[in-house]
Amino acid sequence: VFCGPANEALQYFARLGYRPTNVFNSAEAIIDIVGGIVLPEGATQPKSPAELAELFEDSAYAMRPSERGNSLGSAGEPQRGAWLMRRHATTKKTQFYALMQRQTLTMMRKKAQLKAGISKNLLSGLFYGILFFGQGHASDMVQCVVPNVSVDNCDSSLITLSPDGNNASSLLFLLLIFTLMSNLEAIPDLCSQGRLYRRELAAYAYSASPYWLVNMIVPLPRLLLYLVLLLNAAYFLLEFPANSLYGYTLGLSYASNVTAYYLSTLLAATLKSEAVALAIFPVLFVMLSQFAGFSIKLPDVPDAWVWATYVSFPRWVYEGQMVAFIRSSGFSGDQVDASLEYFGFKHWSPELSPFIALAFAAFFAALTYWNLRPPKDSLVKVDDVDTIMADSRGQDQEMEEVALLNTYNPLNSPSSEREGASPTSSQDYKPFTVEDYRAASTNAPRSRGCRLMFHDLTYSVPDRKDRRRELKILRGVSGRTQPGEVCALMGASGAGKSTLLDVLAGRKTTGTIGGGVLFY
Repeated sequence: VFCGPANEALQYFARLGYRPTNVFNSAEAIIDIVGGIVLPEGATQPKSPAELAELFEDSAYAMRPSERGNSLGSAGEPQRGAWLMRRHATTKKTQFYALMQRQTLTMMRKKAQLKAGISKNLLSGLFYGILFFGQGHASDMVQCVVPNVSVDNCDSSLITLSPDGNNASSLLFLLLIFTLMSNLEAIPDLCSQGRLYRRELAAYAYSASPYWLVNMIVPLPRLLLYLVLLLNAAYFLLEFPANSLYGYTLGLSYASNVTAYYLSTLLAATLKSEAVALAIFPVLFVMLSQFAGFSIKLPDVPDAWVWATYVSFPRWVYEGQMVAFIRSSGFSGDQVDASLEYFGFKHWSPELSPFIALAFAAFFAALTYWNLRPPKDSLVKVDDVDTIMADSRGQDQEMEEVALLNTYNPLNSPSSEREGASPTSSQDYKPFTVEDYRAASTNAPRSRGCRLMFHDLTYSVPDRKDRRRELKILRGVSGRTQPGEVCALMGASGAGKSTLLDVLAGRKTTGTIGGGVLFY
């Protein structure tokens, strides 16, 4: 009775005079219309499914592509080009909301992974703070190598870090490296999600932009939680200045953490191989941190490698942290000037560091989206409608050939009748049997879709009458489906069909789920 974009179904039936009460679910509304629950305006009898089918056959939705292209733009019908341009069942906004729900639920249900991340960052912060207790407080930052000579009377080539300054700068750099390197563990998950994404993209289940945007947004609260636990556990034990420096350090560290995570997503989207991405990330990060200004001071960087200090985002983060620390530690004016000159940070404003880190994050995110886009040869050039219409004629010819095959196929007749001339009338047509379908499917090309396996799947919800009890909806359900198969899920009303599909799709937000589900 209808075949077209889901968000246009209610508009189509409204043109037929229907005003369904369920305007939030197109499928339920169509069921009410076909079942005769909802009548057309002014009618006393419902239209039969056959009548609805005839109305649909006369609409633009049921026309062949060539005919449909000529009718686009008429009053009350889809606009010209809109049908040809749409390649997904839902809009990008709907895809975004669906993916947000799926990714958020997936992240929340990985309780073991969340607990491990929380424990790792909290214990690492405590261990870090206890091991270096009180060493973040510095009475001076630099000193002159000549005894009893102050830094204001000392030559710049003879100035070096004091023990307190060396401790403080090392601790800030180690905190930076730890928070950034912790994003290495995200690569395996990103690569596994990428494999599923490419299959869904090939099947036009989702567009590239909603998937990309969701994967940029969903991990942000988790990254902030991990950073707050680590920083709170270590910052005050190290006795860094407890003033505005804490807020600045938290904001800058979060910006750099997001940048490192987006770098991980870029590697996963570009390389597509978990082993290669895991091997490249540490090497790339060591090269970037080498020019951050800690291992090699900026004034000491060879001229041939000065460019590396500008493309290294850890350099801008560390520079901002050090300048903010030096200026907020209560040093004398001579100490502040000498310290900034020693590191090469004298003319830097720390307020710019978060924005530069976010600019790197935006750059990595843009490159990730570029690599997530579908192959160029699969895109539709909607502007060239004449070319699309020409292609549709070939599609119409193919449909006619399929119709001829449906009229007669050698598999329809017994093996003794398959040799010789083909039948000359439609009376010789015989429907396929199960064995004929099996014989025909042996030569079918193997599908490249996704495979689904689920084992010992259980689902239970609390009893509304007695909260101490649980109602088991699914009990030890197992099964598997292969690409290209048609799987029918049958059962009486209330047997748990919809519940099983919701559990497999990750749409359940309440209850207890057990067992395993694997997409590969």
